[in-house]
Amino acid sequence: MTGLPLQDPALIAALIEAGKRTGRERAEALAPFWLRVVAADDRLSRLRDDPEARGQIEALLLQLRDDAEANPFVREWSRPEVEALAARVLALREELAVLVDDARSLGRAATGGPLDGYTAAMAFALIDLFDRPELAAAETAAEALLAAPGKAGGPGDYTANTRPRPIAVFGAALVPLFRRAGIPLGGNANRDKAFAAFLDMAHDFATGGPIPGRNALLADLRRL
Repeated sequence: MTGLPLQDPALIAALIEAGKRTGRERAEALAPFWLRVVAADDRLSRLRDDPEARGQIEALLLQLRDDAEANPFVREWSRPEVEALAARVLALREELAVLVDDARSLGRAATGGPLDGYTAAMAFALIDLFDRPELAAAETAAEALLAAPGKAGGPGDYTANTRPRPIAVFGAALVPLFRRAGIPLGGNANRDKAFAAFLDMAHDFATGGPIPGRNALLADLRRL
C-alpha cells in the first residue's frame, strides 16, 4: 500500500501512468504480430485500426498465449479417473455413517473416563458433517460427473476433450469482428484466406506452432 488516500492527486497520477505503461508494453509486445498480419493481407488493418476490435483481439491473444504456457502443467484426467473420484465422493456418506457408529460405540465405552468428552465431541461433529448441505451438493455434483457424456481418447484425454480448446474460443470471438469489418471468413466456394491466415498467425504467435485439427476448426467457426 502507498499510504496515500485514494483521492490523492499523486496516487491518481501514478495509477494513470501505470496504466499507460502497461498499454505501451502490450503494444510493443504485439507490434510484430500486427506487422505480420497486415503484411499478409492489408484488409486486416481494419481490425488493427479499430480500437474496440484491436482491444478485444489483443486481450484474447494474450489469454491464448497464457493458456498455452499453462497447459503443459495441467494434469489431464481419464474418464475412469473421473468416475473413480465421483465414486469416492458418493461413498463419503456411507463412510461417515460407519464413523458415527464407531464414535458412538467408543463414547459408550469411554463414559466417565478421560476420553469421554473427546469421543462425544467427535461423534457430534461427525453427525454434523453427515447432515451438512455441502455434502449433499458434493453428491449431486458427483452424480452429474458420472452422468456426463463420455468422450473418446486415451489415458488423460477425457478432460482435454471435454474442455473448450483455447484456439476455438479465440476463433469464435474473431468471427463477429471479421464480419463487422467486412472481411469474409472464406470456405466452400469463397476461397478468401484472410480469416484462416489470421487464425494461423495468432496461434503461431501464442504457441509457436500450427493449429491441431485446423480444417475442422475453420469449418466449425464458419458455421457460427
